[in-house]
Amino acid sequence: MKLVVIGHDYQDDRYIPNLEALAARPNVDVTLICPERFKGRHCHWNQETKVARLPIDAWFARRQGTYVYDPRALGKALDRLQPDIILHVQEVYALGAAQIAAAAARRSIPLVMLVWENVPRALSRPRRMLARFVLRSCSALIAGSTGCQEIHRNWGFTGPIEVVPLLGVNVGAGPGRGRQAIDGFSVCYVGRLVPQKGVDCLLRAVAGLRKQKIPVECSIAGEGPEFDNLTALARELEIADHVRFCGQLSRASVRTLLRQTDVEILPSRRTSFWSEQFGRVLTEAMAEATVTVGSRTGAIPEVIGDDELLFAEDDWRGIAAILERLHNDPQWLAGCRRKLWTRAKENYTYDRLAARAIQFLREVEARPLGSH
Repeated sequence: MKLVVIGHDYQDDRYIPNLEALAARPNVDVTLICPERFKGRHCHWNQETKVARLPIDAWFARRQGTYVYDPRALGKALDRLQPDIILHVQEVYALGAAQIAAAAARRSIPLVMLVWENVPRALSRPRRMLARFVLRSCSALIAGSTGCQEIHRNWGFTGPIEVVPLLGVNVGAGPGRGRQAIDGFSVCYVGRLVPQKGVDCLLRAVAGLRKQKIPVECSIAGEGPEFDNLTALARELEIADHVRFCGQLSRASVRTLLRQTDVEILPSRRTSFWSEQFGRVLTEAMAEATVTVGSRTGAIPEVIGDDELLFAEDDWRGIAAILERLHNDPQWLAGCRRKLWTRAKENYTYDRLAARAIQFLREVEARPLGSH
């Protein structure tokens, strides 16, 4: 199968292993088409890969919802590659999605969209028109979550949808016994410092635990507009000495942090325009046998897969209760570590996700074009 993957995300070489896993499946040839320049940044990979890459000019490439490829360059690329199927990574209401849908239809190439939108947002009339055209034109969807699948069904798509979050992880060695932290009880958050991530709830939970004489230490890795507010809140709650703001960490440093931490927490809260689409740091933590705790919002519950490790949005007391139990019950903590590590190994490795995606793409390829 000659597979062409199209998308701007893969300019970030953190995502190269996902492409390599697709290309490693038997009898699969993968070529990536991506913008030559996106948001002012040239397409450049810092690591070697066997995946073929074809950057082409993109117009209006400052926003992901409005950019399109140079039509002549895109057409020449598709005519030269002659793919059996196209996997396009973009939301269906984007201008570029309509361009790719038209180009695929013109050449009778099956198109599968990889989508993540999981909020029933009110689209403008032009966006609704784009979405309808793309959903009528594509052969199938790969959805990042069941919530995403439901949204696209509600938008009228009647064709095949497979839920495959194509964001794999490397699973580390099996969990050892007891805690990961050398001293005390450690928790962490990794991600953007923005209001919708709910880091303020985590700080309030840490403060509540410290008042109960539970020696919890917290690390917060990431950058964002909430940094000043969060550091001020830590001082106000009198836990500044027990909260370490690490700033933006490299992927290797994040992995080291997770290995040394007992619990990783994702306290996201939904807004009218956003809900957690996956939470990749959850699977990264699970792969290191770190216990993951998250709010009941977006895709978090289906990623973690254990209701006892979930709390309601904005419920810092719920966070504190789960952390208190993990601290006081070493057997439960060890059991959670084993269960989550096994879940990552069985569901979220690059190879497992690629195998599921390729099997689905082969099924789509075998169907008559326009059969839904």
